[in-house]
Amino acid sequence: MLVIEVQWLAVRPATRYEVRGWIRTEEIAGEGAVLAAGGTSHLDPGAERTPPLAGTSGWTEVRHAFTTDADQRTVAIWAGAVRSTGTAW
Repeated sequence: MLVIEVQWLAVRPATRYEVRGWIRTEEIAGEGAVLAAGGTSHLDPGAERTPPLAGTSGWTEVRHAFTTDADQRTVAIWAGAVRSTGTAW
């Protein structure tokens, strides 16, 4: 796994958010590079994620909408490549 960044943010319970960003890839093989929300650590991006990017691509905008749980106060925003080799920015 190739982790680029994990950032914890304060959120409001039961609120809809959109995670959005830009990803560039070079020779990504495996599950691909994603932007995700809701992971529990830098090793777990969670299920809420953008469609994965693989291979080599220029800067590509990615986005994914999600709703926080009724008691959720924080969320991890995760950028990286899941079980992959290669480079992602």
